[in-house]
Amino acid sequence: GVVVVASDYRQSAQPHPPDSVADVNFAIRWLRANASTFNASPQIVGVFGSSSGGHLVLLNGMRPSDPRYAALPLAGVSPGSASPDYIIAVYPISDPLARRAYAQEVGNNAPVKSTDIYFSPPGSLQDGNPQLILDRHESVKRPPVLLLQGSADANGPAMQQRFATSYRAAGGKMQLELLPGAPHNFVNMAGANLDRALGLMKAFIGQQLAGQ
Repeated sequence: GVVVVASDYRQSAQPHPPDSVADVNFAIRWLRANASTFNASPQIVGVFGSSSGGHLVLLNGMRPSDPRYAALPLAGVSPGSASPDYIIAVYPISDPLARRAYAQEVGNNAPVKSTDIYFSPPGSLQDGNPQLILDRHESVKRPPVLLLQGSADANGPAMQQRFATSYRAAGGKMQLELLPGAPHNFVNMAGANLDRALGLMKAFIGQQLAGQ
């Protein structure tokens, strides 16, 4: 009984933040405008993102009307319609700066390199950082969030615990679930971790629909 739309975002060789967030923003506006085509309701739209996708849905959820994020025009649709009613973020990069520092500390060069490539314009690493946005006490939207994180993730759970604490302190509803022994990308692997994650997602979505 739930319509699911899988959207994509630009991942060019020379990405220009926040183009990828603008793609997420456009996708939500487009879905609300065309929901009836899929026999769906535009009233309740949730978003799901994992890892870097989790970073993007958090950013857009907090700043849905940011002119940079709403840069792609869609006739007859207000920028405010890009605001999701709830967010499911699975091992998101909620603090890219902290993730880069941790990877550098432990000698994991791949995340350091990818972070430097993506956040190439000066200041974009600080600006497009959900944790630092909260630390700066920016005025942001705070849709309900389910955040799933594995304890065996190479990025570690500390980043998500800090983000959850900050999100709640800012007035947002945050359900943080730590899955013991689950690695990064565990939702792509069949098994007990995925089964538990799906159960948590189903319950969370049910709560959001009931609340509406």
